[in-house]
Amino acid sequence: MENFYEVLGINVNASKEEIKAAYNKMVKIHHPDRNNDHVSSKAMTLLFNEAYDVLMDEEKRKAYDIKHGVIQAEVKTKMIYIDRPVKSIDWSIVIGTIAAILLVILFIPVLFGDRK
Repeated sequence: MENFYEVLGINVNASKEEIKAAYNKMVKIHHPDRNNDHVSSKAMTLLFNEAYDVLMDEEKRKAYDIKHGVIQAEVKTKMIYIDRPVKSIDWSIVIGTIAAILLVILFIPVLFGDRK
């Protein structure tokens, strides 16, 4: 059995409005009249109808989700306003990096000798 959420191209947390919009879009694209009565278009339209029927009915959707192990997560969005820089510069890392570069530059002549 197909995953109805994937068939309609929607998230498992989709609202009824999103389900309806996705259904209308998919049926319009794959309608047999637009695809010269192609057999696969008819089959796809039937699949879209079945997915729409199940996902729009709360009881059928709940039963489908339980049967297929679909987990609907509640998504919460929290806006955070910051009036200062998010991250300050860790100067110890900057100084350590500069010191390492200076050591390499200073000891290159010692390691490879004076080539004069």
